Amino acid sequence: REISKSELSGGRTFVEFDYKGEGEIAVGIAKIQGGIFKTEYLLFVPGKQAWNRIYVELTGSIQKKDFDSYRLLLSFRKPSFSLTAKINIDNLKHLYL
Repeated sequence: REISKSELSGGRTFVEFDYKGEGEIAVGIAKIQGGIFKTEYLLFVPGKQAWNRIYVELTGSIQKKDFDSYRLLLSFRKPSFSLTAKINIDNLKHLYL
């Protein structure tokens, strides 16, 4: 869902999730201003064989208030040596503190 800047409390905000698999996970936000999307990736996370938990802070990117609303982004890239890859994501949360 889109989050409008009026919903932001001015505190810190994070995305949290558990992951495992092959390839790479890109974590970012899509800022929406006047119907135009601007994509900003914040972190690229390599896949792991065992479950891991990660917290990615979004505060600096959304405090700029250069958007009407935003969406969380997760993108995936398979390893270059593989024809297929599998990534598992669990317990995805958007936290406001």
